[in-house]
Parts: sequence; structure tokens; C-alpha cells
Amino acid sequence: MYSRVRVVAKVSNVGKKPAMVGGWGIPVTANPTVALDIPKAYTVKQVAHGPNQLAPGASFTVELLIPIGPAQTNKGYQVVAVVDPENHVAEESEDNNSVAAVDVPAAKKFCTAK
Repeated sequence: MYSRVRVVAKVSNVGKKPAMVGGWGIPVTANPTVALDIPKAYTVKQVAHGPNQLAPGASFTVELLIPIGPAQTNKGYQVVAVVDPENHVAEESEDNNSVAAVDVPAAKKFCTAK
């Protein structure tokens, strides 16, 4: 009844300056766009980290496994990948840090909505 969706995200620096962050590196997360019925054992927030610095025009790829379970609505949903979710990287624009990547239909056997 529960599974994980494999999300592969390619992150690129489209700016004119290096993107830099300290600590673990540039973070990437992914989450479904609807509330899901997920047991606590599956709810660890998925975060992958890229390099601490990304030169202009450079890119890196991360892979995340997102828990999927029964949807709380009868509608399908998407998995959204977000780069730098807490805005630790100084950027010219924060408007291009997320993308809806995967359309997931709400299968009746997984849907808990009435």
C-alpha cells in the first residue's frame, strides 16, 4: 500500500555568479502537492545535497525517494522538487527554485477520501 517514488532532479546555476552555501551543500527536497496518509516510519523528510559551490552554467543531479501512500483527496497530485528550500543560497532570483515533476494519479485502492 505504501511505496516510494524515485525523483531525479538536475539543478543548474543559470546566473552569472557562483552559487555558494556552507555546511552540507546546496539542498534539494521533494514533496507531494497533497496530504498523504503516511506512517511515521516513512515520514523522514527527504533532502539531498549538492556541492557547496556551483559555478555559472554548471549543474549537478540528485536522487530522492519520496514516500507515497493513500491520498486524502480523490484527485491526482504532483511531486514538487525544491532547491534551497530555506533560502540559504544568495541568488539573483528565487523564482526558479521549484518544479512539479511527476503526475501521480489517485488510485482508488490508495485513496482514503470519501
